[in-house]
Amino acid sequence: MNAVCERTVVTASVVAEDDRLEFLPKHLTLPAMRRFEATLFGWMSTLCKSYTGGYWEAMELSNGGFFMYPTIQEKTSFELVNHGNSFRGSLTAEAAGIVVTLYTLNELFLTRGGDSLEEKRRALREYAEGHSEAAVIRKAIS
Repeated sequence: MNAVCERTVVTASVVAEDDRLEFLPKHLTLPAMRRFEATLFGWMSTLCKSYTGGYWEAMELSNGGFFMYPTIQEKTSFELVNHGNSFRGSLTAEAAGIVVTLYTLNELFLTRGGDSLEEKRRALREYAEGHSEAAVIRKAIS
């Protein structure tokens, strides 16, 4: 007898401009929310030396997760370098955002704890596994 393993496809959708104020409070506790964006931007600056700021798109996942990614029109990809795990690679803005959001959620979990942060991290990893750049995302976060 063969066991069939069905995998649920996790989808992402852009958070509408009118809903952005409720986006972080929906996903994070107040202490984590207060540190989220500064930590996110800090990780991007650390991992991508060419990053100089800009607008970030907010994405919600069908499994309850979320992430953000930079939307700089002249940039179609970002070169990320992490000396801690010897990763160096070029990722689309969305994939770079997934990596940076995962690093951010991990840091907040380690410093703040909380089951909700672990749930959000797990949900984003599930989405990342089905992403077209899953292999490079996996290398970047290992």
